Formats: sequence, structure tokens, C-alpha cells
Amino acid sequence: MIALGNALLAGALASPPGPAITVQVADDDGTAAAELGALVERHGAQGSPAMRLEAPPQGLSRADAARQRCAQGGRAVFWLDAARTDEWRLYAQPCDGRLLVREIVVTPGAEQAALEAAWLILRGSAIAIVEGHEVAMHEAPAEPTPTPVRASTPATTTTAAPAKTAAPPPRRAIGLRLSLAYAGEPLAAQLPWRSGLFGGIGWTPRRRLRIGAWYEWLAPGHRDQPAGFAVWQHAIALWAAGVLPIAKRLALELRGGPELVIARWRSDALGRSRPRPIARIGADATLQIALTRVLALDVGAGLAVSLADVDYITCAAGSGGDPPPCSGADRRVTVDAWRVRPRARAGFSVQF
Repeated sequence: MIALGNALLAGALASPPGPAITVQVADDDGTAAAELGALVERHGAQGSPAMRLEAPPQGLSRADAARQRCAQGGRAVFWLDAARTDEWRLYAQPCDGRLLVREIVVTPGAEQAALEAAWLILRGSAIAIVEGHEVAMHEAPAEPTPTPVRASTPATTTTAAPAKTAAPPPRRAIGLRLSLAYAGEPLAAQLPWRSGLFGGIGWTPRRRLRIGAWYEWLAPGHRDQPAGFAVWQHAIALWAAGVLPIAKRLALELRGGPELVIARWRSDALGRSRPRPIARIGADATLQIALTRVLALDVGAGLAVSLADVDYITCAAGSGGDPPPCSGADRRVTVDAWRVRPRARAGFSVQF
């Protein structure tokens, strides 16, 4: 009995139990997986459950490598597939269950946020597996069965296939966004709706933050009196926006900033006015639906508030002057512009 006890004690000292959770990162997994591994090394070894970082054995699929590790002890094996730039996949192989996966949407310019999400999912799932709770991941599709390799006979000469070069990690998005859209906006009761084009450029310097500028042209709005009367409008703006993820491919952008409108009118009988600058403040809410990795559909609405009341005034022919100096019966308010105007935009944006 004493000899048996000593043998068991020696075995326990020679093979201490390892961490319950293993995170496998291969050399060709890319930058995101390497950064996740660094988080495991910094925060996982001393946590509960304890985690260890290791490279998977070569020559095996990731699922087979995880099952091999489970056969050596432990509760689960995790790894990150970050080959796609718009969606990462965090895999978990519980040692007593089926392969699980969780998709992580990656917004261009917000890869650090996706990395933090991957770490939190890994940590929460590891705790759930060890404590026997439900894991917030779903079952992964089955891997195709590998074709067995037939052993060659001594008389057969085989030529070794060239080693596959590992694909380089995907390029990091620079956070640039270009937009082109339809724009619509009323001017006054006399001109209830005008349509035009909107073009914008944006940049994502930080997580969930965008800054940029845009230009908008609205087609002329016409009135019958005075004859041939039309109003043109060009607008430019600087803006800042916050981006709120709503679903896997859906985000809400809340944008606002100062705007400058250049307006002028023309009439067959009275000629044309000089361009007039109008300062205003604008705010918009835009739903952005990701169609592909780089293309999104943008649909939004907003308000523009002029900082001054603006009327489009014409004078009777022959009174002269611009702006019109006329008064009394010669003075006519052709368009009484609204100070607060709703607007709508719909178009596409491309992300780089």
C-alpha cells in the first residue's frame, strides 16, 4: 500500500494537471489570431479557468488538432479563423461535445473592436463550458471527410508535391468611405420638393467614429410667376458621426455638422441674382446595410436648420438692382423659404 501510494504521488508530481482551456494559434493564422493569442498569454494563464496558448500540430485539420489535444486532457480547445476581412469565426471544440462556432462581424477600421469582442466571447464561452452552462455559440457545419492517402510501395517512385505557400494575412482596411446618393429636400410651400445628387467622403479614425465632408446639388425648382423663375442650390458640409452596430450587417450612423448653401435664382423677365451664401446646421440618421465586404446600401433622413430667415424676393421689371432695392408694390416675395427643412437620401457607399 505504501509503495502504491508513493507511485501515485510520483505520477501526480511528474504530470501536473494542465489548464482546462487551450487556444491554438498557427504561424499562418494572421495578425488577428496572433493578437488574440497575446491576450490569452497576458490574461488567460492566471484566470479561471486557466488558459494556455499553443501551436496546432502540422498535417492535421484544425478540428482534428483540437480533438487530439482533447485526448491529452482538458475541457475545450479554441481557435480563430480571421481569413475574411468582413467576418471572423471563433471555433470551440468542447472535449465532450460537438464543434461550435461564433461569427464576429468586422467593420472596416474597427478591427480592434472585433478583437475585443472575440476575446470576450472566448472568455465567456470557456467559463460556460467549464461550469456546465449553455454556450452562446452554435454548432459548426461538419468538415468534409479527408480522402485517405494510399501508402506507396517500395518499387513506386513518388514525387513530393511542392509545399503550399501560406496566404498572407488580409490587408487592414484604411477606413475610407465614398458615398453617392439621391438627395431630396423641400424649399418652401411654393416648392415642396426638389431632387438632386449627393456625394460624400468619410474616414474612420477611431472605433465607432467617422468624420468627413459632402457636396450636394439640387436641381432647379420652378415657378410660373414671374415667368421662367427657377432656384438653384449647391451645398457643402463638414460632419462628424457616431456609428452604432444594430445587427450582423446593419448599422446606424448619426451625423451632424455645419453646412454652407450657395443659392441663386433666375427669371426670364428679371434676369438672375448673385449667388447668396446661407449658413445652416444639419443632422441625419442613416441606416447602412452591408451588401458585400466593401459595398453598402445607405438610406437616411435628416433636418437642415438655416441660421437666418431667407426669402427669395423679386422686383417689378425696371426697378433695377441686385439685391432688389424695391419696396411697396414693386417688391414681391416669390419664395418664402422654410427655416427648418426635412430631407432624405438613398444611395450606396464603398469602403476601403
